[in-house]
Amino acid sequence: MADKEKPDEEAVAEGEENAEEQPKKNRGPLKLLLGIGLLVATGGTLAMMAIPAKEKEHKFGGPFFANLGEEIVVSTPDGNGTRYVKFRSDCEYAAYEQSYFAARVADPFYLPYLKSKAQLVASSRSIEDTAIGPGREEFAAALRTKLEPIIFPVHIGKTANALDIDAKSGIRPGVSHHMATFRGRFYDHTLHVDVPAGILRLGDGPEITFRGDEDDLEVRSAIGDTVYVDVTHAQPGFQGELQIGVHGKLRNVILEAIAQ
Repeated sequence: MADKEKPDEEAVAEGEENAEEQPKKNRGPLKLLLGIGLLVATGGTLAMMAIPAKEKEHKFGGPFFANLGEEIVVSTPDGNGTRYVKFRSDCEYAAYEQSYFAARVADPFYLPYLKSKAQLVASSRSIEDTAIGPGREEFAAALRTKLEPIIFPVHIGKTANALDIDAKSGIRPGVSHHMATFRGRFYDHTLHVDVPAGILRLGDGPEITFRGDEDDLEVRSAIGDTVYVDVTHAQPGFQGELQIGVHGKLRNVILEAIAQ
């Protein structure tokens, strides 16, 4: 039987070399694609790092509901002041944080001021004007107007309590803080303070000068709304802007029960 034809040894060797070189040649484009992908990914990461983080947008949340606190008893003009009205009420409010209301109720100044304002509203109204029909609705609306500054007072600087001293500037609300008519939202308004020059300015309002011993300076906004400022603890050398305003809004007072 004739011997089978042996393959050409040189051809076999050349084939083996080509087989080894083929993967190497194919890896070239793959490496290029991987390199481009890595470059794009790195560039995207660097671009994201270069973009500053968006500042948190501060908006009132809600509406939320809460009880205003203890039962309130006030005398009325009926019977030469011998008759009285006793009531409890809930409220509807909006705020940056729902928990703010609970913090206000825990403030020892809250309830005395609340009762004082409620008595002021009720004492000039007869029982008919507080407990019956349209008079009841008007009474609730008047309570809302008077109680809102007590529940949502003006803060100066980032303080936990509205009457606290701002740590950076030493500024705080003045003695007549409860009479402030300014109701701007805290994150939307600033108080300019220049202690060396003795100047305060609320937003674009007029400049008010001070010596440093005033505890109840009236400062007005551009439209005439007022705040009262205590500068007796002002930090020497402080110059800057402080956020100023309220942390919420009282939307409605809902009379829960009225007893005569």
